[in-house]
Amino acid sequence: MDEIGLANVLLLLGSAVLVVTGFRRLELPTAPGYILVGMLLGPAAFGLFSSTGDTGFLAEFGVVARQGPVGLTRLVVAVRGAESGLPEAVRELGEVLLEEIAGLKAKIEELERRLCASVRD
Repeated sequence: MDEIGLANVLLLLGSAVLVVTGFRRLELPTAPGYILVGMLLGPAAFGLFSSTGDTGFLAEFGVVARQGPVGLTRLVVAVRGAESGLPEAVRELGEVLLEEIAGLKAKIEELERRLCASVRD
């Protein structure tokens, strides 16, 4: 796999979270949100991810991430389980990703709490 960079992956995930959250708030299906992010960050627009190796890796990741909490549980098991057969470097990167996901979740919950409080005021 080509070097895609943790920052780029986190940008992609963060963008997907924001866009899909917006789609949910508008009561729209989320799949077009994921497609929109892919189109904007992929080789057709901004070109953040351009090689076939990058997009292949991200497509595999997307299959897991698209499954929601069940997919995330599987990801946690794969990253934290020594029997998963993943190389140590991949497991370390997975831990960083899981920490970022947890941080994003906490930040989103805090922002949602603040938004709800401001609506009540």
